[in-house]
Amino acid sequence: MNCRCLSAATVRLGVQVATREEAVRAVAEILRDDPRVGLWEDFWKAIGPNQVVELGEGHGGAVCLVHARRSEIVDLALAAMRLASPVIGEKGELISLFFAFAIPTARAAEYLRAVGALARACGDAKRREDLMAAKSEEDFARLLARWIS
Repeated sequence: MNCRCLSAATVRLGVQVATREEAVRAVAEILRDDPRVGLWEDFWKAIGPNQVVELGEGHGGAVCLVHARRSEIVDLALAAMRLASPVIGEKGELISLFFAFAIPTARAAEYLRAVGALARACGDAKRREDLMAAKSEEDFARLLARWIS
């Protein structure tokens, strides 16, 4: 996979929110002005309950993946967010890392490879520690790009 889908511009660190729902909205908002997404409101509407997936402790710690697939999305885009303080997920787990994928309909296979690589990276304790310790958006994006390329 080509890592043009992620850059420091689509990473936010130290975000403060109170709930999982606020975090889901905040990570999706990162892509609001991204030209790859098309109409952000349509992207947001496409993110329904089935498009928000939590990978729990069995994957090395809880992370939340948000995604929407639409024909209006012109290129694969990934936003990443690390919270200042974790929020409680649907099953009571603490979540600090949130990711949002905007997926063009024609690029589903590329998305599946990327999300699989992301899930494996977040399932590795050392890699999660590295993401949690990243000092800047650039460092965070560089780590992720290496793991999902």
